Amino acid sequence: MTDSSNVTSPGRSPYARVVDLQEFNDHGEPTARQWTFKNVHFLPLGYRDLLPVTGGQKIQIPIRMSGEVASGTDLAPDVIGKRMVVRSVMDSDFTSKSFALVRGGWLPSGMALQQGAIFMLDRCTVSDLCGHFSAGRKVKPGQPDFLDFFEADGVRINPLLYVLEGNTRAVPSLAQMREQLAEVTAKLSACLPRAHLIASDDAGLQGALGILKDTEAAMKAKQAFLLRVAPKVMEQVGRRRQDVVWDEILRTAKELKLSTQSLVVLAVLSAMLVQRGQNPAKKLLKPKPPTEYTTQDAYNAVSDLRMLELFACYLSLFPSQSFALCTGDKNLALFWAGIQASNFRWIGTFANYKVSPVEDLLPGLSTRQRASIFDSSEAR
Repeated sequence: MTDSSNVTSPGRSPYARVVDLQEFNDHGEPTARQWTFKNVHFLPLGYRDLLPVTGGQKIQIPIRMSGEVASGTDLAPDVIGKRMVVRSVMDSDFTSKSFALVRGGWLPSGMALQQGAIFMLDRCTVSDLCGHFSAGRKVKPGQPDFLDFFEADGVRINPLLYVLEGNTRAVPSLAQMREQLAEVTAKLSACLPRAHLIASDDAGLQGALGILKDTEAAMKAKQAFLLRVAPKVMEQVGRRRQDVVWDEILRTAKELKLSTQSLVVLAVLSAMLVQRGQNPAKKLLKPKPPTEYTTQDAYNAVSDLRMLELFACYLSLFPSQSFALCTGDKNLALFWAGIQASNFRWIGTFANYKVSPVEDLLPGLSTRQRASIFDSSEAR
């Protein structure tokens, strides 16, 4: 016996979040039992939940949600109005072109929408939104996607990731950043005129410039790291050589003063260890032979991981604020869900958080390997 949930269409207020649950029997037939919940908050999903999801296709995923009981069959009168945590299966007609990375995991983009939340958008999501909406209206009304929920009044969007990514595969100049900010502001204002753009003025530009300056030395070190080690994990590393390559990767990180728990280090180690099946880290790094892996290739990979690091900074600085990083890159979403970042704190001038990678990302770690990366008091 399974439940199937139907997330309300954006015709109702997306902030009110009404969800209808319908029970199905073992033969896939609906029964007479159904329930309605209001003021629903969806709880984050994990790595394994994302594996079968394909962007742009209808999705069926498990969901966990907290909501107030509004109505339903077989309910005692005193249950109405009480808040409950419910597990169900969402079999939806909605597709999900974009994945929302949130504190504790991920959600389909529109499911992360809640009052006061701030959305950070990568370039792919900005393009998807501009193709999805024109002057605040859907271009193709008959094709529901979780991006539909962005048509709500006052959705808060921070466009600075678009500016920081740039379009040159290198650190953007101030003039290029100013041009990119004007471009993304114009695009989002045209497709979502009711959205509220945050940090889209000169102060926002100065903030982006400050981020570039603050991360410049680390970015260069991470690029140098990838140029030296990424080609080593292009081909599958045999189990007999894994300890040798592992030590070389960590030795290189130490030489460049990178934490063993830096996301770029974890990504290279993951790319080496995952022998078959889904390997999001390797797809993020896109390793090539040493003569072909360029500074631009390394910059692209480090830039993607910097989005996650910047996101972690926001989560650490503003623990009571809801943030979502929307990306169309499933591998980036898998890596975020897979590292299971938690315990976000801001210490001095750094974000500090714990990573507890799922077995799928770092399979078969020996006691020695685990100690070499996690038995450390280094601040992230």
